[in-house]
Amino acid sequence: MLRPGRMPRSGLRRPPGGATAIPRAIIDQVRDRTDIAEVVGRHVTLKRSGTSLVGLCPFHPEKTPSFNVVPHKGIFHCFGCGEGGDVFRFLMKIQGVSFNEAVKELAAAAGIQIEERDLTPAEEQRLRTRATLFDVCEEACRYYQGILKARPEGGPGRVYLQQRGLRPETWDRFRIGYAPDAWSGLVDHLHGRGFSEDLAIEAGLARRSDRRGSTYDLFRRRVMFPILDDRSRVVSFGGRIVELPDLPSPDAGQPKYLNGTDTEIYRKQRVLYGLSLARTEIQRQDRSILVEGYFDVVTLSQAGFQEVVATCGTALTFEQLEAIRRFSPRVVALFDSDEAGIKAAVRSMPLFAAAGVDALRLSLADAKDPDEHIRLHGADAFRALLNRTEPLTDTVIRFVAGRAGPTAVGRQRAVEELAPLVSRFPEVARASLVRRIADLLDLPERDVARRVARARSDARPGPQAPAAVDPPPPEAPLSPEVKDLLWLLIHHAEVVGPRIRTASPDLLDARLEVLDCLAGLLRGDSVAAVAEACPDESIRTILFEAASRTDYIPGDRAEVAVDQLFARLEADRIAMCLKRIRQEIDLGGPNRLDLVRERTTLNRRLAELRRLLPGIGR
Repeated sequence: MLRPGRMPRSGLRRPPGGATAIPRAIIDQVRDRTDIAEVVGRHVTLKRSGTSLVGLCPFHPEKTPSFNVVPHKGIFHCFGCGEGGDVFRFLMKIQGVSFNEAVKELAAAAGIQIEERDLTPAEEQRLRTRATLFDVCEEACRYYQGILKARPEGGPGRVYLQQRGLRPETWDRFRIGYAPDAWSGLVDHLHGRGFSEDLAIEAGLARRSDRRGSTYDLFRRRVMFPILDDRSRVVSFGGRIVELPDLPSPDAGQPKYLNGTDTEIYRKQRVLYGLSLARTEIQRQDRSILVEGYFDVVTLSQAGFQEVVATCGTALTFEQLEAIRRFSPRVVALFDSDEAGIKAAVRSMPLFAAAGVDALRLSLADAKDPDEHIRLHGADAFRALLNRTEPLTDTVIRFVAGRAGPTAVGRQRAVEELAPLVSRFPEVARASLVRRIADLLDLPERDVARRVARARSDARPGPQAPAAVDPPPPEAPLSPEVKDLLWLLIHHAEVVGPRIRTASPDLLDARLEVLDCLAGLLRGDSVAAVAEACPDESIRTILFEAASRTDYIPGDRAEVAVDQLFARLEADRIAMCLKRIRQEIDLGGPNRLDLVRERTTLNRRLAELRRLLPGIGR
């Protein structure tokens, strides 16, 4: 008998990746009180289609609507890209927030108070500190913006931004400001708003003089770029020194760019500048444009390329690529065209491979960076370049081969250098790169493959980019019969539930996750709740697709359909048993007569089942 299984019933729900538990009952209440059509409708234009709503998918580019919202089931599903889920999943995907954050945002809108477990005193203090640091950074951002837009001391910043071709509406969009040439302008402002000097220091905005003991602003005479987290909260800043002909030269030793230091709320190796503003366009374009500088992001965005992001004064990291990949696996990377830029591309290739990112390279041969290229040639010229990108791997292979030279020794040296890089790619991509290297270097493919295999066996995960490994063999796909049973339970539970409830789980021969989903649906749990508790992404996709497909098996055929499904499952099981019996009979043995009798019984049962096996709707 198939009984309600392992889904959590009334305890605390610990969502994947979350550290704080929210009671399951609260999650269900928030889901029930939230109109998924209203939430999705803020981002997608939806039109009625039967009992569903359809629109263009916000997660991949398309011209014909394949994105479905089923309000009475509380789910969405795109038949084009396969993305699907409940209202929490949609908010997580479209806004880049965590599960807990999505629940809390929707709970606030629904007027539901979330009661989480009691925090320890240390945890409470840490949360208070984090909250206050967010407040400090937000107030600093307002201060810098106010200086730039309205104060006399912001004049140099205004002149400089105008010379760079940036319009005031662009300043506002990116919340750009200006830090005046004063030792304690921000510190004094924060003090007047009730923030201590220690908090300014802890937020990375000020420092304390060792000699005098006084506190001074970290950023002075700089155009200020606030850095936002995935919830659009200010967490740090980057500042560009302002150099104008009528201004005294900056203090000796001042760097052109000054980037915020790591704090309790900011880890620069995990954050990309501009991502919170770019994520929707990254999803629509199915690509991101990765650049180096703040001005590159702002200038490209003003020119109409809003899918652009930048590292925050660090070398590219695995964590940053993972953050991009949440929105699109395609990255157009702008490396300099000189040898230093190509070497940077070589160093980054293992990172892209480890993160599962499809990296393309765009070359700006006649400009030092995208900001200069846009100002010299305009948006149309840059758009044309975007249509002429090439795989980053091709750039790296060609560069290494050219540097090594055409001699036999040079070609061998090139293979030795490329093999460790190629070894980090998944199997299919690795085989393609082996063929590319062999063709370019005019070497036997088996020799290149052998050297890559040796590098793969010697490889060890690095500190930043764990070596890519082939994924484990996938689970066997669910049989059509099991998928149909899930569909019937979702749409006709009152008809088929009693029959499925009395079935043997052994007959289904399904994974435990599937049995848990069947048990949850039999209990009457919503599709969204069942999917939330399922750890298998592929099964969740099957659930959401089934819930979105409303016209598969008519209700008056549901009872016959479920009987036919179980007949098919039993017939498949009998066929496997008959195959085993034939093999044992062929081997001979003392129990041959018993096997023959068992075969006769099974063949008789199989004949009975075949009378129930015509198609059920496929």
